[in-house]
Amino acid sequence: MATRTALILFLSLFLLATPALADRYDRGEAAYVSGDYDAAREHFHPLAEAGDPRAQFRLGMMAEWGQGMRPDFTEAVRWYRLAAEQGERNAQFTLGFMYGSGTGVRPDPVQAWAWFELAARQGDSEAADFRDATAGRLGAEELDSARQLAQTLLASR
Repeated sequence: MATRTALILFLSLFLLATPALADRYDRGEAAYVSGDYDAAREHFHPLAEAGDPRAQFRLGMMAEWGQGMRPDFTEAVRWYRLAAEQGERNAQFTLGFMYGSGTGVRPDPVQAWAWFELAARQGDSEAADFRDATAGRLGAEELDSARQLAQTLLASR
């Protein structure tokens, strides 16, 4: 009985909080689009810390492009990775690009291929093109490693 009561309480609080979180994201997005990056960060940061992949992706973009701050590629990679690991397709593509170009990380074509692959599996045709181009730079063993990494990343979600 106590377990059922706790579950009902948890679900009630979750359902009440969900619209507030969605509203906070929408306010952050509106601030971002209008160029008010400080306000956008104020809305996105708590959501990102709570695990919202959309907010994590936006913070990654803001860090990468220096929107409201100095560009910080290491911070961008951190936020992109958190979002990408949750399946956020744009973050997966961007993380693949960063590994492919060595922006904020050491260049790693195996990582690049794996992240492009995950985005491509979600229908991102540009990611598929980048994945295929990256595959042309990999040897057979590296391509096998990249495929295994993609499977591991997919299974860990």
